[in-house]
Amino acid sequence: MLVIGERAVPLGVIGAATRCDLALIDDIGRLRLLGSRLGWSIRLAHVDSDLRDLVELVGLSDCLGL
Repeated sequence: MLVIGERAVPLGVIGAATRCDLALIDDIGRLRLLGSRLGWSIRLAHVDSDLRDLVELVGLSDCLGL
């Protein structure tokens, strides 16, 4: 979810076919960093338990809104 001010725009879907690994977390983190440089906010919504656990393990749950 891309959040610009009060508007939330779906940015994409990470489906079950996507591998939940550190490369995915790196991509999400880089996207979040780019968004913050542009004044945007990146949030994850409707996250499955595997991705949520990995995001929490690497310490990004607060900055990704989980």
